[in-house]
Amino acid sequence: MLREAATSTPARLVMETVLAGAEPAVVTDHLTDPELVVTWWPVQATIDAATGDYEFSWPDQESTLRGRFTTRDRGRRVRFTWHWDHEPLHPVRTVLVTTGAVEGGTHLTITHGDYGPDDDEERRSHLEGWTHFVGRLTEQIT
Repeated sequence: MLREAATSTPARLVMETVLAGAEPAVVTDHLTDPELVVTWWPVQATIDAATGDYEFSWPDQESTLRGRFTTRDRGRRVRFTWHWDHEPLHPVRTVLVTTGAVEGGTHLTITHGDYGPDDDEERRSHLEGWTHFVGRLTEQIT
């Protein structure tokens, strides 16, 4: 179960869990391979292998998330920028996903931020969203 970590702060949301039976490389592949990411997160996904630019969309909800993968270190870490088309006034956020092998699975840490003093609602929404979607990821890979 994904939980907010003790290292979380108002400016930076940190969540962690252990994915039993999953290998770290499989976890990062499910973030960076468009054919795999659609099995648990967006309905549609495009990722430019050369630039790292991505577009994740949910057409029925008229929602599109865009950004760029700035780090893709298979089995270790993935970093990407995060910005919703329907929230043009919100700043671009950064997400860092780290993975590490532990006995019986993978330790997953997601760090999302930075948030300002007036971003409590958005931060809470990201925690709820990650909790939901990491649950779906877990179903896919374990």
